[in-house]
Amino acid sequence: MTREPVAGWTTRELERRVGVARGGLRHALDGAQAWGLLQRDATGRWRAPSDESALAAPLRALLHAVGSSHSETLNETTGGAAKRTRRRQAILSRLASGPAHVTELSALTDTSRATTYRELRALRDARAITVQRGIARRAA
Repeated sequence: MTREPVAGWTTRELERRVGVARGGLRHALDGAQAWGLLQRDATGRWRAPSDESALAAPLRALLHAVGSSHSETLNETTGGAAKRTRRRQAILSRLASGPAHVTELSALTDTSRATTYRELRALRDARAITVQRGIARRAA
């Protein structure tokens, strides 16, 4: 972990550093505070405690190991925002020529059906497409 900033960390700074969405660390930070790994100051910023509990060092090592493992898996499997963007563009390009079933779109993007459904949900929420019974269409 990098050195603690003089002003401490904001929750959002920690979320960005870890690579999670807003609110994604809420429970983890509460747990870290309960275990004595972090404390929150009067301004709401997170800081390392001046006196750590005996559990702090082993818990920090465990959290680091879990975080390293998760980061490697996440980077290997998802590839980040650029990969999601390419998948969504491929889906939209395909749907420009007509409706398609999720199985076809999964093959096109070389992803699982679950990942394809997740991309379709995002596109539907953006009102770019409609989905009914596994068939996706460009929005009218």
